[in-house]
Amino acid sequence: MSRGTAFCEEHHRNIDIDEARQLYFAQPEESRSRFVFRCGDPLCRRMLRPLVAGVLYDKPADLSEKK
Repeated sequence: MSRGTAFCEEHHRNIDIDEARQLYFAQPEESRSRFVFRCGDPLCRRMLRPLVAGVLYDKPADLSEKK
């Protein structure tokens, strides 16, 4: 099921890919680290604890093209 958001363990809330990119690049460049994402649904997260793949949020965005 596609939700468009995922729970970010570092920020303790659901975020979308655009916010993940903003938060990632807001970190000091020398100590940036990728985030760990889980299912955005609280029941699913509590029972199954599935990891969710967050991709390309840690790459600079080409503002002329959105995929």
